[in-house]
Amino acid sequence: SQSRWVNALEACEHLNVNETTLRRWQELGYLKPGTHWRRQFADRPEPVEYNLSWCKEEMDYWRGHDAPIMDVAA
Repeated sequence: SQSRWVNALEACEHLNVNETTLRRWQELGYLKPGTHWRRQFADRPEPVEYNLSWCKEEMDYWRGHDAPIMDVAA
């Protein structure tokens, strides 16, 4: 399937998390820059867009390994 980059709001809706949790996952290294998320504009830190399929795959991986990823929220 084709990669789909979406804004934070849409990513939150599809992954069933809030934006604070997405940012926390980035900070902790669960979501990698360039693979799971990227800046829309190279010269600005915001806005960020997320690769929906890769983010979902990563979350499913950690859930499947009993990692407390859903508990890792600010």
